[in-house]
Amino acid sequence: MIPEYSRRPIGRSSTDFIYGVVATILQIVSSAANRIVKERLVDAKWEENKITNQLRQKVVEEKNLLNEERGGELALRVEGEVGTFHTTEGRIDIKVIYDWDEKNYFGIECKRLSGKNKGLDKKYVTDGLMRFITGKYSQGHQWGMMVGYVIDGMCEKAIQFVQERIDEHRACLRIKKEFTRENRFNDYSNLHSSLHQQKITTTIIMILHYFFEIPQASAS
Repeated sequence: MIPEYSRRPIGRSSTDFIYGVVATILQIVSSAANRIVKERLVDAKWEENKITNQLRQKVVEEKNLLNEERGGELALRVEGEVGTFHTTEGRIDIKVIYDWDEKNYFGIECKRLSGKNKGLDKKYVTDGLMRFITGKYSQGHQWGMMVGYVIDGMCEKAIQFVQERIDEHRACLRIKKEFTRENRFNDYSNLHSSLHQQKITTTIIMILHYFFEIPQASAS
């Protein structure tokens, strides 16, 4: 069982601590994704950054709700949650800082995907995942996350396209463990992972891949 994250890791191994951090952030992201879908706060026709801004807002709200449930034990902070923050090119989409040192963060990059358009899975890999490998994102970190917005309801096919694209670029992605279904955490549908070696630091980084379907607006 993955331990819950607390700001007081005394008596716990660093492995337990970071697993708890990742498990907690994954819970928050999943809850936020479920909300924006259930409440129809996003549209599959929207541009990527607009969807991400909604997701980030709900990540902050879900983080605050979970913090209340746990009696204020969470020391998580989402960059940009105070004031207005919008995604810009070249900057990681969501950064969750989990320690007093801002260098200790969990980075999340988000991309649109389709079960019909293979061009989007190329961007997912070359403009998203690859940035964790080059160290542009999360340099020297052991964990990171990709979120795939599936815009046409074809989630399984979109995941297949991603897997094929990762296989195609496996040398550049410096793969240490294949893209596969991830079940070490709770039973999240459409959660996968892959293991890579970063280029600059040679750090081994585990990337979680979380996919969910973005609804299309109802016809008026």
